[in-house]
Amino acid sequence: MSDDRSTEERSIRARQTIRLLVWVAGVAALVVFAAVNTQKVAVDWLFDETDLQLWVVIAGSAVVGALIGYVTRWRRS
Repeated sequence: MSDDRSTEERSIRARQTIRLLVWVAGVAALVVFAAVNTQKVAVDWLFDETDLQLWVVIAGSAVVGALIGYVTRWRRS
C-alpha cells in the first residue's frame, strides 16, 4: 500500500515540477518579448487614444489574460 502511495506522490510531484517549469519558461519568454518591444504605440480606447510603450501593452494583456484564466478555472472547480 505504501509503495502505491509513494508512486502516486512521485507522479504528483513530477506534474507539479513540470507545471512550474513551463510557467517559469512562459514568464521568461514574456519578459524577453516585452523587453525587445520598446517602441511607442497608439492604443485606441472607446473614447480616447493613448500612446503607450509596447511592453506595457504586452504586460497588461498578459496580466488580464492570466486573471481571466484564473477566474474561469476557479469557477469550474
